[in-house]
Amino acid sequence: MVGHVGLLMVLATVLTAIGGGLLTTFSIDTRTSKWIGYQVIYGVGFGFTRQTPIICVQDILAAEDVPVGFAIIMFTQFFAG
Repeated sequence: MVGHVGLLMVLATVLTAIGGGLLTTFSIDTRTSKWIGYQVIYGVGFGFTRQTPIICVQDILAAEDVPVGFAIIMFTQFFAG
């Protein structure tokens, strides 16, 4: 699993950046299909960015340290937002 996490982080960053950029193109007459599609792209990228640190913690830390690492990740994600 070690090699796949880096790819997931890059994919998440790219999707979030593209989706965020597309969200800035909204206007008064933007069709519903466009804004739903843009939100899906951004949401998938953002979802990947939220899950990747958890995958890394479970992969890198020893089994007895995973709960503490998981708690730190959840704490920082909650308050960083």
